[in-house]
Amino acid sequence: MKLLKLIALGAAVSYGYNYLTKRNESGRSKLDEIKENGPEWIEKEKKMANDAIHDFRQKKNESDYANRNY
Repeated sequence: MKLLKLIALGAAVSYGYNYLTKRNESGRSKLDEIKENGPEWIEKEKKMANDAIHDFRQKKNESDYANRNY
């Protein structure tokens, strides 16, 4: 059973690597696009995470559950 899992994992990794490095008509691969756009995507995700944390804290303060004496 372990050998079958190892074979399946190897096939999945091989397919993923092939997919990421395959060149399209313009000679660029998905990996090239990820390398170029990665920092921009990270900054967008950081902003979204900060907004989500701010919204959560605001809702927590509005509900005021922490300050009640139950």
